[in-house]
Amino acid sequence: ESILKVYQKNEGKCALTADMCIAVGDDATKSGGAHSFSVVKVTDEFVYITNPWDDSKVEKVPREDFKKMAFGLSFVNLSNH
Repeated sequence: ESILKVYQKNEGKCALTADMCIAVGDDATKSGGAHSFSVVKVTDEFVYITNPWDDSKVEKVPREDFKKMAFGLSFVNLSNH
């Protein structure tokens, strides 16, 4: 949760990727099994992710579902680069 808060406050100054497991919840929340996704936006309710191989589609995942699905996060501060 704390990394999501940091990203939310510093959007555009950092990059965040998430290793995700299979979908939980309803059919609206989908994730390929054991795949990494780029986080493109975080709000109080949702985490917006995209496939780094094809960023033409952004999926909106409820924040609580995201926390259940993500098993690894990578965070990079871009403001120093």
